[in-house]
Amino acid sequence: MAGSQDSNVNISETSVDVDSDAIVLCCGKNESGELALPRRKGFLKPRSIGYAASETISFLSTGYSHSGFITNKGELFMFGNGLHRKLGIKSGTIGTETPTLFKTSAFKRVRQVACGESHTLCLFEDGDLFGWGGTLHNKLGQKSMLPSRLPGFDRIKVIEIGCGEFYSAALSNRGALFTWGGGGVHANFGQCGHGTTETIGTPTRVEFFRRINVSAFACGRYHMLAIGKTEQGPRVFSWGSGVHGQLGSGSVS
Repeated sequence: MAGSQDSNVNISETSVDVDSDAIVLCCGKNESGELALPRRKGFLKPRSIGYAASETISFLSTGYSHSGFITNKGELFMFGNGLHRKLGIKSGTIGTETPTLFKTSAFKRVRQVACGESHTLCLFEDGDLFGWGGTLHNKLGQKSMLPSRLPGFDRIKVIEIGCGEFYSAALSNRGALFTWGGGGVHANFGQCGHGTTETIGTPTRVEFFRRINVSAFACGRYHMLAIGKTEQGPRVFSWGSGVHGQLGSGSVS
């Protein structure tokens, strides 16, 4: 199946990528059909995902147990575990190994999708930002588990989205980074970047970057990275959990 090299891979035990011949490859855990292949423990070597179509895949994302991709027509397909309604489709909690169209994308083109542990974000080409799935720790920024428009972005043009396990992030065209959610007592390590381990209830701008334009970011399970444009040139910033050295700070604390 054809595709591009644009991808957004978040917290995951699954890997999906596009090789030089524009074939979508996958490997890793597949207990819930998140590789679009018949369910089994997993695959140790890359193989083509179990989906055939004439449309080019322009963007893809994997979460802990679900995945999604966007075609060049702007249609979003979801598959994998359906717990917490994180697929945004009628699949039940068991989910599906068959990529299934997210119905809204049939008439409203999707630009990006981001899959977290139990929730999903979707950025439409018209600028609307939707979210659905689990609402624990306010990671959706709204109370509904069903696909709903996120508050706080009426006058903000979002160009990039991301998900961690219990938090979410969005980047504006002016370099402003917004995060929300948290992780509660046992899973909040300051990954939202607001200098606190308290839950952030709604999308909130990260004040640290008020005078630094962010050009890109990445969400891990409990940490984040961002590229900021400073007077000395581009710099990589990191925050959140560093227990495995994932912050690149020379420390594992």
